[in-house]
Amino acid sequence: MTSLILSKNNQRVVSLNWDDFADRVGYHAPGLPEDWKERDLHPEIDSWGTVSAINAGLTELGQVVCEVLKAEYIDWEASYEAPDDLPEFDD
Repeated sequence: MTSLILSKNNQRVVSLNWDDFADRVGYHAPGLPEDWKERDLHPEIDSWGTVSAINAGLTELGQVVCEVLKAEYIDWEASYEAPDDLPEFDD
């Protein structure tokens, strides 16, 4: 399994992983903590609606990145074809 972490300002935004054997891409989008009020994370985070919208946006970002990675960037080993000019090794 291979992993990739997207971060901004040293804060993890989305963790991605892909498994060649299972042919799948997954993600984990951490949400804002339940004690967001006590932590005073940002002056514009002032309601559960805002927190929910941010958490939903992070989840959507993870899903979109997974879809793009799987469709456009990951070279699955299952479809790998070795070049003809590889050296032969004796056992």
